[in-house]
Formats: sequence, structure tokens, C-alpha cells
Amino acid sequence: MEKNGISVVVPMLNSERYIEKCVMSILAQGSVVKEVICVDNGSEDNTKDIVTRMQKSDGRIKFLRCKQKGVSAARNFGMQHAGGKYILFVDSDDYLKSRKLQKLYKKAVKTDA
Repeated sequence: MEKNGISVVVPMLNSERYIEKCVMSILAQGSVVKEVICVDNGSEDNTKDIVTRMQKSDGRIKFLRCKQKGVSAARNFGMQHAGGKYILFVDSDDYLKSRKLQKLYKKAVKTDA
């Protein structure tokens, strides 16, 4: 099976204030987004509840928990579960402007990056 699309890995730690805007900005990029892998790294707030609720409306959202601590461990754990041809990391308090991933993906495919 040929991999396609972009897997976006979002490490999270107590991100309830930002995570919905972050994930929605990724999903708004369109069909180039194969999946959004949200990796919880020990949150003690409502981050899990927010992502779990969002999963119900879009099957591209995955929620994972990483036992090891730290953003690098969360990113690596997310990478191990990625199914896209390309992987992008987005911090949970960031968001993407519209159509940015479409442009990047088109360029990557065209240049066989």
C-alpha cells in the first residue's frame, strides 16, 4: 500500500486552551492531511476530553498517550504511528494559516522530496 498525504503530529501537555484551534486549523488544510496524531504527554487538564470529542466529528484525528515525558518523546511516539508519506510537527499552541499544507504537499510531490 502506497503512503500518501501528510501525517501531522501534535504533542500536547495541558493544552486545553489551544488544542481545538490548532487541530481545526490543520483539518482545514483539506484532503492532503491524512491524519492528525495528537500525542498526550501527561496532561492534567481537559486536553484529552477536547480531542476525544473532536475525534467523533473527524476520523482523521487520532489520540495517543505517551508514557515517556518530553516533547521529543511525544514527537517520536507520534512518528511511529504515522501513516502519511510526509510528517509535519505542529505545537499544540500553534495553528496553520489556510492552504499552507496544500502548497507544501504539492511542491513536495512535484519535486519528489
